[in-house]
Amino acid sequence: MLHIAPPFGDLLYRLGVDFSNGVIRERDQVLNGDPLNFRVTDFADHPLTRGLQGFNLYGGWALINTDPRARIIARTGPEAWVDLNRDLRLNGNDAVQSFGVVVVGESGKGAFVVFADDAIFQNRFLPENRQLADNLVRWLLNRSLPQLALKPESVGPLLADSTSH
Repeated sequence: MLHIAPPFGDLLYRLGVDFSNGVIRERDQVLNGDPLNFRVTDFADHPLTRGLQGFNLYGGWALINTDPRARIIARTGPEAWVDLNRDLRLNGNDAVQSFGVVVVGESGKGAFVVFADDAIFQNRFLPENRQLADNLVRWLLNRSLPQLALKPESVGPLLADSTSH
């Protein structure tokens, strides 16, 4: 989960993941009028995305896979943009496209996931992102303890509801 991507550059490069030089601004499914905060609904098939209708990001870096061992499994809409010239305005010098926001991959005997947003599972954001959090727990458990073979339909939510306390 990236808060500030550049300090993690060397690690991400070794995993076959690169990142933008600025945060994503979305023009579709914007939350509370802030283009840095938006809903993501474009997914590739993966255990992390099964059953998801969407999840919310609250500021994030554009991600891209640079190695075939890594792949994008969640992305913005096609009108998202990154302010490449840092003038805080969309213009012809900026990148406008669909950007990756979740990348998964394998390295050695392990696997990894990179989220464009470090706040994605904070308690105040968890209600909107609960299914993704549950899927992440299942995916991690199934990779670590395959004998459990937790299926989404065989168990309910895995995380305690922190909003009811």
